[in-house]
Amino acid sequence: STYLDSPRAIEIAVQALDSPMDRFLNYALRQAVHGLADRWKPAFTSGKLTFAGRSEHAAFVLQEDGSKDIAGQLKTLSANSALSGDAQFNLLKLLANIGSPSDLEYVLDQSRTHPKLLAELAEITRIRGLRPGGNFRTTITKHINSKNTEAVRGSALLAGELKVASLLPRIGELGVRNATPQPVRSAAIQAYGQLAHERAIPDLMQLASPSHNKDTRIAAINALAGIDLAASADQGARLLKNISTAEDANLVLQPFLNRKAGLTILAPAVSRSKPT
Repeated sequence: STYLDSPRAIEIAVQALDSPMDRFLNYALRQAVHGLADRWKPAFTSGKLTFAGRSEHAAFVLQEDGSKDIAGQLKTLSANSALSGDAQFNLLKLLANIGSPSDLEYVLDQSRTHPKLLAELAEITRIRGLRPGGNFRTTITKHINSKNTEAVRGSALLAGELKVASLLPRIGELGVRNATPQPVRSAAIQAYGQLAHERAIPDLMQLASPSHNKDTRIAAINALAGIDLAASADQGARLLKNISTAEDANLVLQPFLNRKAGLTILAPAVSRSKPT
């Protein structure tokens, strides 16, 4: 990769970390970090090099380069007002992937100007099992009551992951109301299932019924799968009989593929269902 005159050369090189490493590969990769520094460093500090969001790749490069406080460096870089909004967003997303609860709190605070961070934080919270420090409930509540669709959608997802029970009435309203924009409605339905648990089953069964549009039904089936897999299978089987694209079929199948015995429960439901 030392012959590639591009900032992305290091991004490609560190993909070696995804495979088993030996001492020779490890040495070569460390040499690449230093040999390509004059190419990747300017791109990284300007927010153009993001390592495709792979925090473990970025951490390897920064640690080998001698960075002691990676989170602090990312925080400082993201605060540079000369960066584009996309560059700041990429750095903050990377910070959320590797940082501490206080770093996640900082990223959540930045969602005031970068509302896209809320949905990213929901996914990162789910994967890392880490909660932001501070009073995150207040920030999420402000977002979910705003007029920014992206902020409302992301805060609903984050409220579900962080179990912000006080927002259940608001999330339920967003999920049930037909006038809610579909991306927000789907997110609210997911969060509603996470917060209401068994109490959500009657509403989710109704939202998964043929009286609602396809996207609402898919969201309800996914939410229902986390509470009552058999009930979700019955609704999913009915919808599968009317699905016309592989993409939509995959969205219906996903919650069953992700769960032990999911397909075992879904298969008989498909056999006995009729198109609706």
